[in-house]
Amino acid sequence: MANPEWNAPWFHAAAVPAVNIVATAQALACMYASLIGAGVQGRRLLDPASVAEATSLHFEGNDEVGLAPIRLGLGYSLSQEGDVMGGNPMAFGYSGLGGMTGYADPSEGLAVAVLCNRMKVNRGGTIP
Repeated sequence: MANPEWNAPWFHAAAVPAVNIVATAQALACMYASLIGAGVQGRRLLDPASVAEATSLHFEGNDEVGLAPIRLGLGYSLSQEGDVMGGNPMAFGYSGLGGMTGYADPSEGLAVAVLCNRMKVNRGGTIP
């Protein structure tokens, strides 16, 4: 898609790998909380061994798109100095376009999600 309609209902309903999630901040934070500690209401999304594997370092280098250093697990960014996750080496999550982010920090027992309501092409211009 050259110019996806990020805010259109059909796009929200689509499953576009590595591009979209449609959720509330509470739901996203709950998903991350379900990966650490006792989970949410005693339920975990993945067992601790699977989370350990998914959050172990699998790539470290330059992000060819973002043109910045990156550390990656399996499906998660791993925290590094100066990032939104605070640089704690145990923290993992992912940040997306527009400053949206979700992450978990198991050493602090913390899950965070920050989302926005609409995507913008650039400052002041919205995607139709």
